[in-house]
Amino acid sequence: MVLDEFYTGTSFDAHSFFGAHEKEKGGFVFRVFAPGAERVELIGDWNGWNGASMERDTGGIWSTDSCINSESTKKTDAFWTRRIPTPLPRNCAL
Repeated sequence: MVLDEFYTGTSFDAHSFFGAHEKEKGGFVFRVFAPGAERVELIGDWNGWNGASMERDTGGIWSTDSCINSESTKKTDAFWTRRIPTPLPRNCAL
């Protein structure tokens, strides 16, 4: 995915970048877009539902790598705290 296209709304393959994706050498990478979040954690049955902190890049994308395998997890989720409202662009139509 080309991030510039994502930020301008012209990317149609965000599903190939965000979410959980298995890495070639094992484990997974998890990514979410939460530009207004102060903190994002990844939780699941594989870590006893204790949050694993995710790192934020300058564009509001949070990510973390995990060494879990597909057989060891049944449920995983990401959550963010203290979401700061992000205004919609002026040319954004709902």
